[in-house]
Amino acid sequence: MVLNPEEKNFLTFLEGLEPKEDAPDARYSVSVNIEIKFTRSKAKDALGVQITTNPNAPEVRLTEEQVREKYPWGYDRLTDECQKRYSDFKLVPKYNDLRKNLANDPPVRPRPPA
Repeated sequence: MVLNPEEKNFLTFLEGLEPKEDAPDARYSVSVNIEIKFTRSKAKDALGVQITTNPNAPEVRLTEEQVREKYPWGYDRLTDECQKRYSDFKLVPKYNDLRKNLANDPPVRPRPPA
């Protein structure tokens, strides 16, 4: 995983918060929730993102709500937008076959924990 210096410092800080098992004052736990937002960037140090089944790739899980927020169109909206955008668009079996194949693509399954 590629981390910048600030991220490395933050992880070091969190590791320092972790109490030792035999410490008498080890009453608290620390939990961190990191939210990832994908945005297009032209920055030189930006990481490329690609959907993959490679078991060595870092795992990112998206909830259905996150996917729907990014891609909110259902069948009706998609069809309307295609008709607006393409002057030669027709509701033919090929369109429905393509749409169904894309909708039925199996999601990339996360690898089991090691």
